[in-house]
Amino acid sequence: MSLLNLNDFQGADDRARFAAALEAAKAQPGSTLFVPAGEYVITSELARKTRDDVISGLHGENPEDDMFNPAFAFTVGLDFEGHEGTTVDAYGVKLMIDGFMEPIALQNCTGVTLKGLTIDHVRKPYSFGVIEQYVVENEQERTGYITVRFDASTPVDANTIMPRYCAYDYQTSRFNLDMRVITREYLGNQLVRFNMKRMPDRNLAGQEFYVWHSFHYRPGILIEEAKDIALTDVTIHSQPGMGIVGHRSENILMERLKVVPSHGQHMSTNTDATHFTSCKGEIKFLDCAFDGHGDDATNVHTFYHDIAPLSADTYRGSVGVKTHSLTLDYPDVGDEMELVEKDIRPRDIMTEAA
Repeated sequence: MSLLNLNDFQGADDRARFAAALEAAKAQPGSTLFVPAGEYVITSELARKTRDDVISGLHGENPEDDMFNPAFAFTVGLDFEGHEGTTVDAYGVKLMIDGFMEPIALQNCTGVTLKGLTIDHVRKPYSFGVIEQYVVENEQERTGYITVRFDASTPVDANTIMPRYCAYDYQTSRFNLDMRVITREYLGNQLVRFNMKRMPDRNLAGQEFYVWHSFHYRPGILIEEAKDIALTDVTIHSQPGMGIVGHRSENILMERLKVVPSHGQHMSTNTDATHFTSCKGEIKFLDCAFDGHGDDATNVHTFYHDIAPLSADTYRGSVGVKTHSLTLDYPDVGDEMELVEKDIRPRDIMTEAA
C-alpha cells in the first residue's frame, strides 16, 4: 500500500500527469493517490474538436445519431482500468473538462474509491441567456416570439445547434417546457430570436433560457464491469450526456454524490443524472442531491431484452437498442432470470385469483 502525490508526476498537461500517477497506482494495488486542491484542465485535441464540431452543427441539428455510436471516437480523461483498491483523495479538486469526452472511466476494476472531486466544463455543453423580449402576437393561438441574449461564456452564432430548449422560471424554480420553437434567427451579438407557438401564458421576460447541444453521449463517470466502487463527496456540474452510467457492475456506493448545476446556473447534465443497468449486489444512494438534469435522477433496471421462446423451457433474449455504455448487455452464466408479463394489470391478477 503506497501513498502517491500527483505533484510527483510529470506530463505534458494535467491529463498526462493523472495518467502517469494512475499507472503507478495500478502497479501498486491498494494505493492512495492524493491530489492537491485546485483546478485541473482535462482535455485532448479530439475532445475539443468533438465539442466544436457538435455545437457548430457538423453532426446535424440532433448529433445523437453520430455521437451515440460505438464507432464514434472519444477521449477518456482518467482511466482506472485494471485498478485494484485504488483510492483518489481529491477534496477541493475540480476537473475542468475542455471538450466533449468521458471524464472518468471505472472499467474492469475493483475496490476503487473516489473522494471529493468535482467535474465541470470549460465551455458548458449547453448555452444559456436572458429573455429580453416576450411578445405574444396571437393571443388565441398563443403564437409569438422571444429574443434571448446568450451569455458570453456560452458563445452562439447562426450555426449553433439548439435541439432542445427551455426557460427557467424563477417564480416556480422549475423549467418551463410548455412551448415550441418553430424557427429561430441569429441577430448578432449573442442575440437570437425564437419564433414560437404554444407560448406560456405568463410573460417570461427577464427569465433565463437554456438550450442543450447534445443528448446521449459518453457519461461523466462510466462504471462498467467493476466491483465495489465508492463515490464519496463527488460532484458533477455538467456533462454532454448522463452524469453516471453503471453497467454490469457489482456493489456501488454513492455517498453525498451531487449532480447539480454550478453556482449561479440551473442546468447540470444534459440527460439522466445517473443510470444503472444489469448491475448486481447493492446500489446505495446516501444523502445524495440531484438538480437541473435533463431527464431522470436515476434509473435502476436490467436492460431492454426482447424475449422469444425457442422451446417449452428455453428462451432467447436479444437486445435491439443501444445500451448507455454502448457495449453488449448479457447475463452471466448462473444468473437467475425472471420472466414476467408486463401487460398484466393488478386487477387482472385479482380477477384470476377470484
